[in-house]
Amino acid sequence: MVIIRYAEEGDVRFLLECISHNHEINDHYFVVEEWAKEMFGDIQIDLSVIKKYLNPKYPEQPIIIVNNGTKDIGFFSQDLDMQNMHLGTSAYVHPKSCKMSILKVIKACTIRGILYGLRESFIAVEFNTYTPLITSIVKSIVPSIKEHKINDSYRICYVEFKKVQEETSYAKFLEDMKLRFEVSLYNENESLFTFKDK
Repeated sequence: MVIIRYAEEGDVRFLLECISHNHEINDHYFVVEEWAKEMFGDIQIDLSVIKKYLNPKYPEQPIIIVNNGTKDIGFFSQDLDMQNMHLGTSAYVHPKSCKMSILKVIKACTIRGILYGLRESFIAVEFNTYTPLITSIVKSIVPSIKEHKINDSYRICYVEFKKVQEETSYAKFLEDMKLRFEVSLYNENESLFTFKDK
């Protein structure tokens, strides 16, 4: 059973370890500590600093940790562009997690992103990835997403929610996820859930 939950202050060390392991593939050129020192001088790194690092325009967004049922394996941040109403994501896996754990993290952030985007009337989903494997996981959940290959290690994926809505609704998508992955919402207002990775 995969569980997603909001990060708390007690998760800061875990988050820092994940970011240090994956910051470059998420288009960050500094680890949090270097960035914070550059931006703020010598300060204590807490959850609010990590949120500013991940999404400086909208740092009030939650960071969502993915647990595989026995341990935390990584996290994601839904990068909300509230001005343009676009939904993106950045995903991080802990260095001690299996490399394939990224697939569970991507599956979790895709399901949550679509549920959240449909409910909150976002216009589009857009994200960058370095591998077609991630695109294939997202396409298994959102078949209408289009991939634009810039080069072998840089791809942009995009779909407008009106295209998703032609295929499904919030209720229909949730029902489909319940059937396919046994998704069980435990906090519908925040789109937090558990699912079975099949």
